[in-house]
Amino acid sequence: QGMEPLHQDSDRSTDHVLLPLIAPYISGKHLALLAGVCKGWRNFLNDSAQSGSIWQAAYNRDIRPYEGYYATVLPEGRRNDARLKYLWYLRRNLLIEPSWKKVVDIGGEQVLGRFGTSSASFMYKGQSAALMFSGWTTEDFVQSDLYMMVRQSETKNNKTTHGLKWLSIHPAGMPPLPAFATSITPFEHPGLGTVFLLFGGVGCFGMPKPCNQFNLLLLDQNNDNDSSEDGPMMEWVHPNLTSAFQEKGTPRAFHSATYFPNKKTGAPRVLMFGGLSDGVPLNTLESVELKLAASSSSNPGDYPHTWHWKQVSTLGTPPIPRYGHSATLCGLDKTKLVIIGGCHCHNLHDYNSVGRELQDVHILDLSKSIPTWSELDMRGFIPMYSLGRLHNAVQVGPQILCFGGGPTSKLTNDVVAVNIYDQTWKQIEMEGQEPCPRQESFMAPIEAGSEMVMFGGRNKKTLGDCYILRLGGFKTREYAFSGCNLKPGYDEAEDQRREERRMKMERERKEREKKEKLRIEKEKEREMREKELREKEQLKLKLKEKLKSKTNKKKKGGAKLGEELLAAVLPGAAATSSANLDEDPEAAYRRMMNSILIRSVMGQYQNGSAHSGGGCSCSKCQQPNMPEMIKALDAEEEEEKPLHLGVKSYGRYPSLSRRIYEAIRQG
Repeated sequence: QGMEPLHQDSDRSTDHVLLPLIAPYISGKHLALLAGVCKGWRNFLNDSAQSGSIWQAAYNRDIRPYEGYYATVLPEGRRNDARLKYLWYLRRNLLIEPSWKKVVDIGGEQVLGRFGTSSASFMYKGQSAALMFSGWTTEDFVQSDLYMMVRQSETKNNKTTHGLKWLSIHPAGMPPLPAFATSITPFEHPGLGTVFLLFGGVGCFGMPKPCNQFNLLLLDQNNDNDSSEDGPMMEWVHPNLTSAFQEKGTPRAFHSATYFPNKKTGAPRVLMFGGLSDGVPLNTLESVELKLAASSSSNPGDYPHTWHWKQVSTLGTPPIPRYGHSATLCGLDKTKLVIIGGCHCHNLHDYNSVGRELQDVHILDLSKSIPTWSELDMRGFIPMYSLGRLHNAVQVGPQILCFGGGPTSKLTNDVVAVNIYDQTWKQIEMEGQEPCPRQESFMAPIEAGSEMVMFGGRNKKTLGDCYILRLGGFKTREYAFSGCNLKPGYDEAEDQRREERRMKMERERKEREKKEKLRIEKEKEREMREKELREKEQLKLKLKEKLKSKTNKKKKGGAKLGEELLAAVLPGAAATSSANLDEDPEAAYRRMMNSILIRSVMGQYQNGSAHSGGGCSCSKCQQPNMPEMIKALDAEEEEEKPLHLGVKSYGRYPSLSRRIYEAIRQG
């Protein structure tokens, strides 16, 4: 600003002087952006002879201190190129252009859709591979099969395409019993190569319940079977129980299993945390240490295998009991076990729908002599039900990407990045065709961590689709460093659309917060109304009880007096009616009064007092029509005031009271 622009000729002549002077003061991220918008910078940065030292300095400054955060190893083709090496790490650190892509055709074996699988990522002959064991399939049963997913390349018409391929594995030895929601943990042993530890799960042999079955799966990297579609040679091995420990650990399912060797002895060790055991969530930490001795036999299944199981003592406040969480080993020295989310529930049969979702992050520091728990106070916004039960988690550089999860009625397909180093989490805006919300899916990193493959899961039904989550995007033109290529690609319209999407997400987030606040307020108002209604009902019941007690006293008093009147008029009738007084005092009272009235009037009528002359021999006098007499008496108007007989007032039956009194007075 404030300077005259150089002429075009002088601009070209000064690039080789100015750019090397400016470049050391610019971060690698902005160098890549400059290459996308300026031809002079692009020519300079693509010339490895001029810019090699610049990229190496940026790598030493920005990436090298954090190399330990990355769980994967840099591909061999990029280790010697400082520019490609820097950009490869950069796009994982910044999560540049994460995109979804649906895989339409997967080569190799046809795999049934399933959920509740156990997966493990490992390196097979220098390439990324993922192992998938068991799961509840679309045919509504648990299938204890084993598959391996690898990359495949095909060349047609001098054009090479890359895809995914399923290999069916048929290990030797006795396979495990049918179970799903197990854990399978890979680790490298100097004498045995790659070893997979399988533990727990919901056993489907008999009544479904968590089990503690324990198996080893041995992989021979040297003696493979590449010519077959059955994949490499493997073998199931059942380890022996040592005499010192008589238990195999707590039966559990939907737990986490993390490989962390014993620092003192160097023995392979796997840490088990959480899970669901007989309908009870767990927060205990147990370890199993393996002793795999070498043997002179060429068959790996002949090796003796023993193991020790024990509960690990910890300090600090452990996480609340949970299952369906994720556990990731992070840190420069890989000593921080990060526990994220999950669910707190006490129901095995409805494990995927009932209970309370958890959105928290806990760290177990394994570098201390006694492992210590601590909870992180995370900053940022994430959607509801994300990080809930049965989500997937993959470490990408210093961050952990979590996908899906939640209860059946509130499943999500959000991707959340959890950064434990600055204690922040955020929702990632994804490009491409997103998968539907789901839980219990298979997810594993491939291509040295630049891509994650997701398969199956459950969303009201068992799913069998496959997606790839790629960092760097599938459209290389959108960013200069997409696919580790420095190409011009800045698009102002695309940048504006991206900003509009970001603003839309922010508006939706605020709208969700507003709705949630209104929902909470309405819930509080509803609870207050229900409380008031309950108090009113209780008050009504109390008043009703008091009124009922007073009425019963009054009725009992009236019934007693009615009995006295009946005994006075008809001594023989009191004994026959007294048995009913306690059952229904009011009915007994009315029955006595009617009996007294009818008998009195009937007596007068038969004696001729009902006729003026008396001594009439008509049919009415001989057989009086009693219902008509009662109807005539009840139809008379009650003009007189209620009579008081003794201390009780029979105002409720004034006509009866008056006639009873007259009947008694007339003898």
